[in-house]
Amino acid sequence: MTTPVDQQAIQSEISNLLGSSEDNLIEQLGIRKFAVTKEPALESDIALRPTFDAQAMGPLDGVKALGRAVLVRWAKELQQLICGTDAASAADRAKLIDAFSASKVVGGVMLASGLIAIGCPAALAPIIAAIVISRFVGSAVEVFCEKSKVWVDELT
Repeated sequence: MTTPVDQQAIQSEISNLLGSSEDNLIEQLGIRKFAVTKEPALESDIALRPTFDAQAMGPLDGVKALGRAVLVRWAKELQQLICGTDAASAADRAKLIDAFSASKVVGGVMLASGLIAIGCPAALAPIIAAIVISRFVGSAVEVFCEKSKVWVDELT
């Protein structure tokens, strides 16, 4: 994971997001994805704060569906990295495995940083990390690998 990221900005954003419900986070993920698709320069904004605009974005259910699709895509990437066995990713895997035994904020920062390092836009990574860490913090990595597959299937 060589991509430099602003750890302090990620920590602040994770702290802000962890109090939200998963449904609200998925909605915000869809809103952010819509915003960065419309204006790609926003991808690097860790604390992006777009608001829902029904006229521009369409029905809220569609925005939530977009958020779920984005979550599924990156949750699968995390599964492959964390639960995989390839030697090339061993160091990154070890760092991300530690996220599940850390506090929610520290674990969220670790996951968000890992997501950014594998190509997830910085504007989306903290939300995805907050959802995953809220669901799986304190779990053994084996539990994440087993239960996250079922969870991702339920999202699709």
